[in-house]
Amino acid sequence: MNRFDFGSDPLKYYALRVKLAEEIHANMEKKLEKPGEGYQVLHRSFNSALGQEGYSLYLASKYIGVYHYRSHVGDPGNRLPFEPVPAAKQKEALELLREHLFSPPAFRFSPQLLNKLASPRHSNFVDFLAMRTRFDVPIHDMVLSLQNQVMDRLFHPLVLIRILESEVKVAPPAEPFGLGGLFAELQDSIWAETKAPGRLSEPWQLPPIVAASASAQDGGHGAARFLRAGGCADPVAPRIGQPARPVAERTEQAGHQDVCRDAGAPERIRGADR
Repeated sequence: MNRFDFGSDPLKYYALRVKLAEEIHANMEKKLEKPGEGYQVLHRSFNSALGQEGYSLYLASKYIGVYHYRSHVGDPGNRLPFEPVPAAKQKEALELLREHLFSPPAFRFSPQLLNKLASPRHSNFVDFLAMRTRFDVPIHDMVLSLQNQVMDRLFHPLVLIRILESEVKVAPPAEPFGLGGLFAELQDSIWAETKAPGRLSEPWQLPPIVAASASAQDGGHGAARFLRAGGCADPVAPRIGQPARPVAERTEQAGHQDVCRDAGAPERIRGADR
């Protein structure tokens, strides 16, 4: 349960919020532009809708893992303290992330809209540092930030070990949600445009690898973060200069913690909301 959840099915609510944000981005020029007024209202509305979309996608990622209840012995219904999320629900959350966060069609913004997102050019005599930042929208950094938040949680070692161990905590005939499905589905989505290079459906869409690797803050290796975390085989190795090869090995550490790390890259050290 999270703040601002509505309805009996929060995941469907998150999907509705994502759809609403995309509708706002698609219609904001027609609805918000008024002759004689500045473009700042477009900027504020764009940022607000993108922020709501990113927050909803992050909350959806919490469905991948295990439920934790504050149960007591003898409670009505005899609910146990831990219960793996049904595989169907985890797949539904993963599909939402694949379609709206990591797939090539995600984050389609026309050049015309991006060039209209102007910031106020006058100081408020309080925050003078704001006048020294970019006035245009750093769209790649914004998309990368949304992707980073979700990737950091999905591939946090504690979340991965919960998914791995859920395979022995799901009673038959129910099917568990496994690491193989998580890695394969995300890899297929993130690397989708490499399977048909130069055939993006729109010239202005931001494919995941481009959005992730174009940020200077990420050192040009945004897509490689997935490889370091996921423990899959990389079909290509753009911007890294390495041949296709298996990139992860599984090691046992103290406390029986299972850690996935890239054989040729530093280990992940960043935490995530668990």
